[in-house]
Amino acid sequence: MLYSEKHKFVVVTPPKTGSHTLGKTLAPMKWLAHQHGTYSMVKKKFPEIYSDIVENFKKFFVVRNPWEHAVSSYFHKIENYKFSIEVRNDFEIDWYETFESYLKNDLYVPQSKFTFDDPLFLYDDVILFENLDSEIERICDEFGIVFESAHEMNGRNHENYFGHKYPENYQDIYTPELVELVTNKSQKEIKQFNYKF
Repeated sequence: MLYSEKHKFVVVTPPKTGSHTLGKTLAPMKWLAHQHGTYSMVKKKFPEIYSDIVENFKKFFVVRNPWEHAVSSYFHKIENYKFSIEVRNDFEIDWYETFESYLKNDLYVPQSKFTFDDPLFLYDDVILFENLDSEIERICDEFGIVFESAHEMNGRNHENYFGHKYPENYQDIYTPELVELVTNKSQKEIKQFNYKF
């Protein structure tokens, strides 16, 4: 969770929803409990801050098209963790060898784990990842922060263990079966925000 004590707002940022960009642009901010912290984590570690947030802070969270999010999550894993035979056994590596095996082995974590599935989750406003720069600019206007775009498309040109290239269009990597797998995992985001594949 991103926390601005100065401006009195917080942002719940599930993995692969622009947490670094938000942190750089909306400075001064810090991670509270964890980069992708939930309200439950914050209440457990910082009960007094949690109470202050509930009573006095504006509460945002970020959401992203789930099918695009799944692709980004997959490439993040294979690009940034750089699978190594020395530290991972062959069976485990096999799970990540293709996007299909990643999804079928239940390795994709939907955004709702950090938002709607948290029993303490609450929010006042939503940041749509698809419009990240304009959403950040809107928040900067609201809180009097000088806007400087820090939006970065990370992870698309890095080498990865399997040599896969990030698709130009996230839809290109899907089969109908894989669309359904992500749909079933991400029902809450899809229903709430009317996302389409």
